[in-house]
Amino acid sequence: MIRTMAPTTDEPLVLVYDRIAHNQRKTMLLITGAAASVVPLIAMVSIAAAVIAALAHRSTLGQWAAGIGTAVAMVCILGLLFWGMASEPTSKLLCLIGARPPAGDEIGAKGLLENLSIGAGLPLPRFYVIDTLSPNACAAGMDPALSAVAVTVGLLKLLDKRELEGVLAHELSHVGNRDTRLNTLVAAIALFLRIPYLLHQRHDDYVSPIPVPWQPMIVLAGIVLLPVRAYLFFIMPAVAALIRSAVSRNREFLADADAALLTRYPEGLMRALAKISGAGSMISGANPSVAHLYFADPSGTGAGPLAEKLLATHPPISERIALLARFEGGVPESIIAAAVQAGEDFSHHSLALPEVRLPAAPQDELSVFMAGDPAGRAVRLVGTTAPVPVYDQRGEKSRVVAHVMTGDLLVVFDDAGRMREVLTYNQTFGYLPGWAKLERIDMLPAEVFDPESRADMLARLTRQDGT
Repeated sequence: MIRTMAPTTDEPLVLVYDRIAHNQRKTMLLITGAAASVVPLIAMVSIAAAVIAALAHRSTLGQWAAGIGTAVAMVCILGLLFWGMASEPTSKLLCLIGARPPAGDEIGAKGLLENLSIGAGLPLPRFYVIDTLSPNACAAGMDPALSAVAVTVGLLKLLDKRELEGVLAHELSHVGNRDTRLNTLVAAIALFLRIPYLLHQRHDDYVSPIPVPWQPMIVLAGIVLLPVRAYLFFIMPAVAALIRSAVSRNREFLADADAALLTRYPEGLMRALAKISGAGSMISGANPSVAHLYFADPSGTGAGPLAEKLLATHPPISERIALLARFEGGVPESIIAAAVQAGEDFSHHSLALPEVRLPAAPQDELSVFMAGDPAGRAVRLVGTTAPVPVYDQRGEKSRVVAHVMTGDLLVVFDDAGRMREVLTYNQTFGYLPGWAKLERIDMLPAEVFDPESRADMLARLTRQDGT
């Protein structure tokens, strides 16, 4: 049962829109807690390496080297994960979730986002659409100046203007308060803690042949390392989920409160939540490592058993609605019930859409790093004052089909040769000399060919270069 009337308690509701300093303190506490959580993992795996070295009749020096070497390697892996997730442009995440630039009537939602950005005093995030009928939204970006907000087609079809405004204000709060940056850190920590479990899960069907002389030793090692296995495959995944949920759940409540303050119409967000509750927010193929970036849980598990509530990345929608009801005395129960019913009707009678650009098979967290760039990468030519030729063939003696200048945007494809395959902004295909210096740009490859998107990115980059 969803409570929609204001509570009788006189306890004040603390609402602060700008929480950047608070989030920075939380980030330092999170780093400290994360360090404390990974120390036992590194220590236990290092001890396991030393035990295996001892069983292999290595010298004492070899045992120490195995343990210390393993510890150093794991610390390096953790550092690479942090660097990889923090430095990876938002465009890769947008490709991963199947985002595209808006078209037709969808552009109207960008106008709502622009008005809210002006009211919040924030740069306008780039706006994208995800081709799925599941109503949901997400925000991403390490910096507000280059942030992005994406909504699903289902969300645009299901919600009216005031309800959509509430969802966009919620996502804008995440951008303005650097929640998206903190969530990137959380994702890296959680992924590191889950690596042993994920690798084991990927190879659980593979059985490596064990030589007969080694079998007793393997059995003995399995018994000795039983606590390590329990720690790696049960305790650490649970700790990772707790860290991720503890951070993201609290910020969902705060972003709801911010959205109510920004729009001055909490009923809109309450109705949006109720409709999404009725329709379901599950997105097929959504990557679990970025689930906490969405407006509602994309796994669609809800919040049933106690363990599920504790580990969920999002608080139950009923709780979010109940807290929003503390604004202005709440709303009648009938309004929320009608919104839930509207969501259920939408899920039953919505029209089918073309296939989305998400992988057909469910993804695990590791696919965030393993996903390639089949559509190419958006880049900017830098470091030259003279025009750079684009050749027709893989060789500088072939015909020149175009010239590009410093600042021009291109789409480049992965190529290990001396010449790189590129598409210019007017979609001329050719080969660029390897000596040309390219800077990766955080935008979708398709946007390079769109004049409006290209002009917007060039303006952003000009402002960024001037600061």
